[in-house]
Amino acid sequence: MADAITTDVLWPWTTLTAVFLVLLGPAAGIPVLARVVVPREQRAADALERAGSLVALALTALAIAVAALAARAPSDLVAALFTVDDLTSPGALGAKLLVLELVLAGLHLALVGKQRGAARVVGLLLAANSVALAVVPGALLARAWPSILSNTPGAALLMLSSALLVGGAAKLALTHLVPGVIEGDSRFPERATRVMIAVVVAELIATVAFSQVPRFDRSPHTFALWRLYGGTGAPVFWPFVVVIGILVPGVALWFRAKTKSAALIIAAAATVGACAVRWLLFTQR
Repeated sequence: MADAITTDVLWPWTTLTAVFLVLLGPAAGIPVLARVVVPREQRAADALERAGSLVALALTALAIAVAALAARAPSDLVAALFTVDDLTSPGALGAKLLVLELVLAGLHLALVGKQRGAARVVGLLLAANSVALAVVPGALLARAWPSILSNTPGAALLMLSSALLVGGAAKLALTHLVPGVIEGDSRFPERATRVMIAVVVAELIATVAFSQVPRFDRSPHTFALWRLYGGTGAPVFWPFVVVIGILVPGVALWFRAKTKSAALIIAAAATVGACAVRWLLFTQR
């Protein structure tokens, strides 16, 4: 993929930049879904919150590392963090959101189980920043990059829905992996499964709606969708997005798969599909 460096973009268009924006999906989605449905037993809730914040913190740190590698120069990235007169710059705004995500995730991890009131407030701030992080960098940078699909109607909805899908997958997986969660609330796996069903359905609706854009908008950008379904994007779209990302978890959830192995397979498949969606949004030309 050829670079297309523009004047207002902190990150030039490279494959590494696309990897960075894909990572923003799980980093942002996990804190949002952590606020949706929690175990009734407080120790179980704290354990799940702590695990979710730790995973989000690790993913955010990884995204920052990739961002530093993808940036034109590390000095540009550092400068973007401390200047306030460049908020119209997509790269600078994205950098600020990313560092704020790291700070809030770390603070939330430190407060969980110790200062519950403060942890709740920080958790809500983290969720709000995560929603912005899931959508804003990609939507703004699309104005300057040759990633045609990310600049089409409905792309922001897919950015958000794919992030929430990973968040639901993480919640389902951590429910079975974190000790004490199921023991503290035996009904919680069923509630986490219902959340997973909701985000899979939302992703399906968003994908179908996105596929119908060319019927209503005949601009040159939306014709890139045809290449997504039957052209260069098809080898990723059909097997990874449709089959692995939607059909596999959808069928498993339909049959109410409740075992730990089934939950982990569902979570892994949904994560692969969501990341594939974001990859296509930021690389299809």
